[in-house]
Amino acid sequence: RQIIWDAGADWDGNVGTLTFQVTADRQVTGNVPADMVAIPAGRFLMGDSFGDGDDDEQPVHTVNLSSFLIGRNHTTNAEVSSILGWAYARTNHSDMTVDGTAVTLHGQELLDLDAVTCEISWDGTAFVVDMGKEDYPCVQISWYGSLAYCNWRSLKDGRTPCYNLADWSCDFDQEGYRLPTEAEWEYAARGGNTGLDGNDHYRFPWGDTINHDYANYNANSSFTYDTSPYSENTHHPDYPGTSPVGRFPANGYGLHDMAGNVFDLWGDWRADYNPEEQTDPRGPRVAMENRVARGGVHKYVAWYTRVSHRQSA
Repeated sequence: RQIIWDAGADWDGNVGTLTFQVTADRQVTGNVPADMVAIPAGRFLMGDSFGDGDDDEQPVHTVNLSSFLIGRNHTTNAEVSSILGWAYARTNHSDMTVDGTAVTLHGQELLDLDAVTCEISWDGTAFVVDMGKEDYPCVQISWYGSLAYCNWRSLKDGRTPCYNLADWSCDFDQEGYRLPTEAEWEYAARGGNTGLDGNDHYRFPWGDTINHDYANYNANSSFTYDTSPYSENTHHPDYPGTSPVGRFPANGYGLHDMAGNVFDLWGDWRADYNPEEQTDPRGPRVAMENRVARGGVHKYVAWYTRVSHRQSA
């Protein structure tokens, strides 16, 4: 899942034949790409207001965000395979290397091809997706692979990339695709339930209680934190592993799989929250111990799918 851009100022944008505009109050108007959703500018309470989670989910604090566009679904195997093939045909292969085990760039692994759960392979000349897995979310892609995907898709679509793939830094002023910040993800995942001005502040994108029909997670367990071993047959009965993107209901903003299925990776390093009110926070710019993943995964219990949960990646 990726952002096309963040709207820090008035701007008219064109995506193919679709046109949208950012108004003076930083709201997105007009048409947007079919695979993206326009998230309006606004403010929300970020963090765990229920006391269910870990200490790093607090203190709850107010965040103001500009408008942005975000992917409607997780990025699929077919999308990643297509972009990898496009990039490989145009990249210096002394920098980007591919064999039967991995895709690497500048010494960093982008995709673990020989992982048991990886559904993309290399046949010696092209990337191939396992039959029937084309619209499933891509797994075994690293944080580096996510950044490379964003850059290569930006170039393919005629946009200026956000990332420097030599040092993996982000230029937020560019118009290319990038990973959402942690604050952008939580705001989008809440689907308009901001916790401010009498608005609801839920545990999950759909409400406060478990709903096995709203997300692909380990539905055999209770809401409470559970460290017991899981069985591959205890997830959503229709999908004992990952599920195709968009098969579960969307949240209030029209986004699918903001809880469960696979973790979403973000650009932020994992750090303690600043209790002060913030505007468009981007997380620490210096290296911390871990980056952040959000949203939970199909094999984990509901506790991990809470909107405020922060997972190390």
